[in-house]
Amino acid sequence: MKRWIFFGIMALLGLSLAACQGSAPATTATPAAMMPGRDQGMMARHMAPIPEEYAGISNPIPADATSLQKGQALFTTNCSPCHGDRGMGDGVASPVLTPPPAPVARTSRMMGDDYLYWRISEGGAQPPFNSAMPAWKAAFSSEEIWDVINYIHTLATN
Repeated sequence: MKRWIFFGIMALLGLSLAACQGSAPATTATPAAMMPGRDQGMMARHMAPIPEEYAGISNPIPADATSLQKGQALFTTNCSPCHGDRGMGDGVASPVLTPPPAPVARTSRMMGDDYLYWRISEGGAQPPFNSAMPAWKAAFSSEEIWDVINYIHTLATN
């Protein structure tokens, strides 16, 4: 029950943020992650030291069809409103987010499993991120987080 309440709140937040966008046609919007100069701190945030409890962990879940299907469903429902369907940081809520969502399809190539698991688990409320990304560890099981990571890696190859 708590999970559905959380997802409901996140959906309303996404819709609220999307409503702030106004009525400009989607075809004229430039993805936030692709606007030069808008987010100069992204690389610095990606270089943040990984907390000891996450450092060095690796994905124990094979990236098989079942994991990828689960990861895609979780990503589509929970991550794509900000990160976009293809993980390019261009979701419907992205124009109003500062800092903009990371283009995970690109950055997942540079980040280790430990970094991705940490960021998904803990979200972005803490420095140096200071972002609107929620902490998912209360909503997702460890296996679900790994499923999402497996799916994110497929975005990097497409």
